[in-house]
Amino acid sequence: TNTVRAGAELTRLGELENRVANKRAFGAPADGVLEAGQLERYLQVTNSVMNGLQNRAQELEAKYESLSEGNPSVRQVLNAYADIIKLLVDAKEMQVAALNQAGFSLAEYDWVRQSVLEAAGHGVMQVNLAALAQGEVQEAHGNTRAVPEANVELVQPHLERIGEYLGLAMFGL
Repeated sequence: TNTVRAGAELTRLGELENRVANKRAFGAPADGVLEAGQLERYLQVTNSVMNGLQNRAQELEAKYESLSEGNPSVRQVLNAYADIIKLLVDAKEMQVAALNQAGFSLAEYDWVRQSVLEAAGHGVMQVNLAALAQGEVQEAHGNTRAVPEANVELVQPHLERIGEYLGLAMFGL
């Protein structure tokens, strides 16, 4: 029952995205170069989500550490999945609030996230949460494109922080 309720929460993801205030269309620059302000806003959003999730993630890790040490029951596994789904929905709520504070549209944030990760040398692969909410398991792959040297230089001082955010990026956060 807990898992079914948590799965129903996934349907809220689209509703949460509709709460992003900036609805302006975004056109990526033809040269693909990030602006320093975009990078700072990206770091601000991801840092906000990470800080909000830190305690919850640590609690879940401690709660389910025993699963890796033994032979967990089906109930324990399903409860773990339910907790992870709830964590994802909470993370999306935090992200929407942070996007609004930073003035990002969803399209601009997606482009900036992909550009930052590519410039940092990380492949862009993510779980498609919209598909997951519909009951499908699907990965979304980013475009493979040439990375402007200016972007590599811009993200260089932030590589460690960007690496810490890879777990969020995997879920489009």
